[in-house]
Amino acid sequence: MNNNEKNCKILSWISWKTYNLGTIEKTLIFEQHTQRYYLLDNKASVCWNELQYNNSLTYDSAQVLQLLIDDGIILMNCSSIDLECNESHINKYINIPQDFCDEIKSNGYIFDAHWDITNKCNAKCIHCYNQHAHDGTRNTVNDELTFDESLKLVDELDYLGVFRLVLSGGEVLTKDYFIPLSKYIRERHIQLVIYTNGIALTDNMLANLVEIHPSTVCFSVYGDNDMVHDSITQVKGSYKRIISALSHLKEYSIETCHKNTLLLSNYHCWRDTLIKGGTLANHSLINCTIYPSMDDAKITKYSLGESQLCELALSPDSPIYYKRKIVGSCNIFKDKNITPCYNTTNMIYVNPNGDVYPCIAFPCVIASFRRGNIKDLKRNNKREKFECNFDKMNNIDRLDNWRSLKISDLKECGKHDYCRFCIDVCPGDAYLLTGDPLQAAENHCIIAKARYGAFLQYNDDICLMN
Repeated sequence: MNNNEKNCKILSWISWKTYNLGTIEKTLIFEQHTQRYYLLDNKASVCWNELQYNNSLTYDSAQVLQLLIDDGIILMNCSSIDLECNESHINKYINIPQDFCDEIKSNGYIFDAHWDITNKCNAKCIHCYNQHAHDGTRNTVNDELTFDESLKLVDELDYLGVFRLVLSGGEVLTKDYFIPLSKYIRERHIQLVIYTNGIALTDNMLANLVEIHPSTVCFSVYGDNDMVHDSITQVKGSYKRIISALSHLKEYSIETCHKNTLLLSNYHCWRDTLIKGGTLANHSLINCTIYPSMDDAKITKYSLGESQLCELALSPDSPIYYKRKIVGSCNIFKDKNITPCYNTTNMIYVNPNGDVYPCIAFPCVIASFRRGNIKDLKRNNKREKFECNFDKMNNIDRLDNWRSLKISDLKECGKHDYCRFCIDVCPGDAYLLTGDPLQAAENHCIIAKARYGAFLQYNDDICLMN
């Protein structure tokens, strides 16, 4: 090292990825303690990647990366140096800028992935929609990816450009290699989100999670007390495990999410659950939508009925209050010539045996780890016209066809008075429920109708609020 170079290191809890975009490269960084994104231009990106190889910065590179040094992303192992840079090569954001998402998508990258690493579970939630959840065979399936296969799959997701990876199940903590897999994901600097029921959390597991630095740990919580929650998971003591885990992770600045699915059996305490969740976790969420079972393509009998949804729609503090403008990631309030789905980042879903789907709701295989064609997904092709019959297409054609789906193709969505109160449309749910992705999905329409009914009840001439 010459005298012009300074030893340095980077924070252990950040995530980053460099994207090659034609003749230039850009690097996206996420700092999870402040929940801020940094976008580095071509010059800053080159300096950043030199740092990864050399663990040092020249004075000139330090000037380019000055904002990261000032914000403590890069830690200098020396006395402070006087930097004078009048040219900005880095921008800081609360949310990833849309033009960057469009840019990486146009270059064929996939930014988001949701991976169910196992279908096995240590709970027996009464409303579960996962495959084999209620037929007694869920925990007997043995064709899930091995640890070595899972490591190679992470490499392929990294190649595709995946920045943010959700690990879920089943229950992720039941997988014997969950911790080493999570460590490997973080070694690849991928932003890691974990969905769990918390039942298998031990002190040792919590200590490992803190060292891994997931960006968020989301807990499924079904009430504000153990009586309600445990009656839904059908596991005694499951609520107390979550409360303990939330307290521990909060102490170590790991972001947590307290998310509750509303059912007939916990509806009476939704408000108390939401409030209590806000004191226990960084985020407290209520989900009113019940998704179709992967086994019988039906909505569970435990889902809320019309009367409960209408009551929620009239409650100012509820997640579906009728005067509030709520637009989900899948929506009809976009340009009619683009997809209604999560295509902003080319999201994909991976099941426990390595099959890849366009999304978690649409059971149509577009690639498979064991067939060795996942890398083929790095593309941005579309068909000229969307076709409903996926069975006659090969895997990649199915992906191109899915991406060609436009809002204007939908048969019902946007054509009724209640549609302006819609939160989410979902062609995947529509396909499961009706066999036709262009139909409207009942589980989403019922919420829009409840919100519209609340509006009619008061005959309001309202402008929906943000």
